[in-house]
Amino acid sequence: MQKEGRKDFAAKEEPLAVVCALWVKSPLSKLLGNFLLGINKPVFPAAVFKQKEKALT
Repeated sequence: MQKEGRKDFAAKEEPLAVVCALWVKSPLSKLLGNFLLGINKPVFPAAVFKQKEKALT
């Protein structure tokens, strides 16, 4: 996702989502996803998961 998109997704006064679970396949993607979520903190709970079942839960 581009920087502008991340900012827009994270900074909405009325969020685009209630919660967000991102499912990734590699440890590097999880690390990068958590890093980007830390920089652009959304106004709703968001997390990156490597296991599909945990993301769905």
